[in-house]
Amino acid sequence: MRITTPAIREFDHRPHPALAVAMVFCCAGGIAFGAFLAAYPPANGVRSELRGIALSQEQVRWFGIFLLVISPASVLGTIGLIRMAFLSERRVAITEGSLIVPKPTRLGVSLDEIEIPLDAITGVSLVDQSTGGRGLWIIHTGGKVFLAANMFRSRREFDAMARAVMKAAGHGDDAPDEVE
Repeated sequence: MRITTPAIREFDHRPHPALAVAMVFCCAGGIAFGAFLAAYPPANGVRSELRGIALSQEQVRWFGIFLLVISPASVLGTIGLIRMAFLSERRVAITEGSLIVPKPTRLGVSLDEIEIPLDAITGVSLVDQSTGGRGLWIIHTGGKVFLAANMFRSRREFDAMARAVMKAAGHGDDAPDEVE
């Protein structure tokens, strides 16, 4: 459900369309590779001297069947990603007295929004992980919300959103510096 409170500032919060297209190609490649291995396993199996792995012809066939089963299952996740990338209007919006963010769910594919009053926000924390993942935790009296940086169009847009949210929530001193 989209919240209709007028926004002062809005930021798109959805995956980049190129990521969705790349995922489609990965799923299609997994299906094709699995079908090929299941139908035509190498006569001598597969042997890797580097890692010490050896698979017989039958094991390669079962690996191909495993890929055939798993790859179509990943298509379901890709359909959700495509829906979010091309068809959704997910956003982070700052209003006069609240913050509108996508509703947190286990899989992160909800199109619903929640409105968090600014005075209910108890903490805002910018996370920069060693694995390259960045994000913003918003802790409020009703729970917490994580906004991943890779769901914004660019690092600059994420940093602008983080600065705006921190300033609106009264945590402006912790805001990230301008990206060069």
